[in-house]
Amino acid sequence: MKKLIAIILGVGALVAIGLGIALSLKSKEIKAHLEQTLNENFERIMANDALLKSWKPFVCEGLIRVSCYSKEMILGEKDKEGIFTLHNAGFDIHSIDNSSLQASFKIKDIKWNPIEQAQEEELELANLMSSSMPKKLECDVALKRNEDKLSENIQCNMKAANATYELNSKEIYQHSTFNTQNMANILENFYLKTMLAADNDTNDAYNDVKYAFDTFMLKAHNNGEFSKDMYKLYELQSKLQKMPYSQEGFAQYAKNINTLALIGTSLVLGDIYHEEMVTFGNALESYLIGQTHELGIHLSHQQNKELEFKSLEDFAQDSNLSHLFGDYTLTILSK
Repeated sequence: MKKLIAIILGVGALVAIGLGIALSLKSKEIKAHLEQTLNENFERIMANDALLKSWKPFVCEGLIRVSCYSKEMILGEKDKEGIFTLHNAGFDIHSIDNSSLQASFKIKDIKWNPIEQAQEEELELANLMSSSMPKKLECDVALKRNEDKLSENIQCNMKAANATYELNSKEIYQHSTFNTQNMANILENFYLKTMLAADNDTNDAYNDVKYAFDTFMLKAHNNGEFSKDMYKLYELQSKLQKMPYSQEGFAQYAKNINTLALIGTSLVLGDIYHEEMVTFGNALESYLIGQTHELGIHLSHQQNKELEFKSLEDFAQDSNLSHLFGDYTLTILSK
């Protein structure tokens, strides 16, 4: 999803940069060019990315503040039915200059498409699980260049049938060329040609770009509906397995998920944040059975430690995270 946000924000901001008040003088020509650029790039993306099956052309409106939206995008494997349909997906550019961008990205309606051949019990199970999937999404995006560093701040709110989700992150990219480029150059050369390029179409000029993240927060909140749906899910799974079900059994079901979560995080993280992961497992168990209504994690860089930049490839492939995450504080959010 982040890749999709970057794609349409990057293309749109690239075309809109520097237009200012002049945009109102040639609004038809500008908007037509913006629509053409977006749709041409989505043609290329669909040819190279197995995730995007189809989309309806973008339509751009507005004068100083430009908005571009596609009425429908379908995500899924090429040779199968679409898994998700996104209605009215696009962006609003609020402000842009040589060194910064303020914009918002929205998907106003997200539909999950169940597999038609699924049996009734499988559909019921899938529908229960989909009640926790976001139905709409809105993100505020801010890019800021400061010498050779580019900071990226994203704040997202997502609403599901039985919960709401909040995601905040601050990431920083570092490269010598940022110091001499304006936001239009960075969007075109870095985001579009490098970050979003196909594997065989990358920009070698940014092979040595460095990356670090400052903060990351993901939080879920519900008013009690989530636990009720989880019990229905447990009940349905028990029926499918021809097993008895009860409130006591549901409590054990939640405890088993707690244990599995701890095992899974231990396999990935080893001894890193072991106490925090125990706390998270207990918080997850309480959230599942409805004792608490908020669950999340907040990872923040320690202010007394120097932010460590690594190449994107090294960061993605490094399996030994202890030397990196030793500089970060992990807080479990639960109430």
